[in-house]
Amino acid sequence: MKALLFWYHGYAAHINGPTFREFAEGMAAGGYAVIAVDQHGHGYSDGATVLINDYKHLLEDNIAILDVVTRGTPDGERSNLGLDPDIRDKMTQLPFFFGGQSLGGGLSLLMAMQLKNDTTRPNVGARLLGVMANCPAIRANPPKEPVLFLLKHVVAPLLPSRQIPKFMEKVSLPELVWLKPEHMEMGAQDKIGQPGGLGWPGTMRFGTGSQLIDMLGELYSRLSEVDFPFLVLHDPEDGIVRFEGTQKLLDEASTAADVPRGKEVKEMLGLKHDLLSNATTQMLAAYTDWGAARLEAGAQQLT
Repeated sequence: MKALLFWYHGYAAHINGPTFREFAEGMAAGGYAVIAVDQHGHGYSDGATVLINDYKHLLEDNIAILDVVTRGTPDGERSNLGLDPDIRDKMTQLPFFFGGQSLGGGLSLLMAMQLKNDTTRPNVGARLLGVMANCPAIRANPPKEPVLFLLKHVVAPLLPSRQIPKFMEKVSLPELVWLKPEHMEMGAQDKIGQPGGLGWPGTMRFGTGSQLIDMLGELYSRLSEVDFPFLVLHDPEDGIVRFEGTQKLLDEASTAADVPRGKEVKEMLGLKHDLLSNATTQMLAAYTDWGAARLEAGAQQLT
């Protein structure tokens, strides 16, 4: 192992499918231990399916997981995670990256921002070498302001579990997510109610939509606080998460100019939203190349 990669999946996704497995195995072959879980309300995790009552709970969950892997459990006893003790011990010393796709990409940026400002975890924060993200959720496609105000302040508080009407949502449109028919078919089969399905068959819940608006609003307003290295892969024509957010991140991030490959964006034209499925090979090549450069830079800083 060279480093750890804490990976966060997107909204209505999970980590139990073949495309994620291919990505994780590819990263592992390059020397990265990939740590990923189904987020609250997703996949096999607890909670009402795809209902996010407070996006900060996702951050709290992922900080707890970070602590288990990098520091041990809260009572000081290390969790072995089912691993050999020597491997488990090494994981507590390795540098690491945050990464994710879509909602997970936004979470990875917020996680890094929180860790960098966390004085209770200085030794952990010093080991963070950067963020790798696909089409991070920084800017979405909300409805016009009057409608948005009504949904957020009236409908969502009263009916948080109710689903947004289809005509108002683009997130679940398969033609905006996937490039290949086989991935569209896989997505159609991976739905609750289908054999083995874990995905959400409906539209976004109002409560979740309200929370994601708040999360993206916070992230969008704080991009100048991003002072760590990052690599972003994003299709400029992405119809779900707007490239405008990635461009603003590139323009406003305060990552020092002398940091090797500190601010990097790769335009994945025509590859749509789910780069994990649509561009697995290109994604692995970009991640391992950038990660190697950041590991080399990190080693030079330590010496």
